[in-house]
Amino acid sequence: GGLSIASEEASQLEQLVRHDVTGNFTWCSESLKILDMSSCFLDSIRLDCPSLEQLVCSNPIIIGGVSGSALAETFGNSGTDFITGILESFEHRIPSCDLKLIASISILPSHSILNADSFHVKSDCRIILITFNDEPP
Repeated sequence: GGLSIASEEASQLEQLVRHDVTGNFTWCSESLKILDMSSCFLDSIRLDCPSLEQLVCSNPIIIGGVSGSALAETFGNSGTDFITGILESFEHRIPSCDLKLIASISILPSHSILNADSFHVKSDCRIILITFNDEPP
């Protein structure tokens, strides 16, 4: 499964929001700046997007060969005010009733993704990883 797109049209995109992707996601784009995969259930994500400034995705996921769960343990912030502030900065709103579904949000420095072979983004790219609670409250 998964999705890999390489076309002229895709290569000119600056912002991409996907809702329907599962499995392994690979994307190459010189121009893409914002990639929002937060409502997708991905096994892994590999990017070659040197202009990418922001990536939003959700756990469980492997980002460029690194476990999202391990990243969330290191960088995760479960503070309600922090989570609300991050969600408000998104173009799409996550309904407040869904806030209790979120265990933590991690802001990952791109250098925390060590396997640069399969994850190439702008050096100051902001990677936002949403970790949901396993059990509903």
